[in-house]
Amino acid sequence: MYRKNQHEAVLQLMKEFEGREGEHLFVIPAYANLDCEHNYPLRRVAANSRKSTVVSRPSNGVHPDVPGYLQIGDSIFSWIKSQVLRDQVRNH
Repeated sequence: MYRKNQHEAVLQLMKEFEGREGEHLFVIPAYANLDCEHNYPLRRVAANSRKSTVVSRPSNGVHPDVPGYLQIGDSIFSWIKSQVLRDQVRNH
C-alpha cells in the first residue's frame, strides 16, 4: 500500500508543479539514483522462529541510511550543477 500511496503522491506533485520552471519551481527525481539494494538500514535477525541462523533484513523500507541520504544529496548536487552550467552556457 505504501508504494501505491507514494506513487500517487509523486503524480500529484508532478501535476501541481508541471510547467512551473519559469517560476523556478522544479521537481527533482532525487530517488532515481538511489541504490535501493545497499543503501537502506539492515538489522541482524533470526532467519525464522525455528532456526538460529542469523540473516540481515531491511529495518526501514522508507528512509535510507546515511550513505543513501548522501546518494540523494549527490543527485540534487548534480541537478544544481547542471542548472548552473546551463545558465553559464546561455550567458556566453
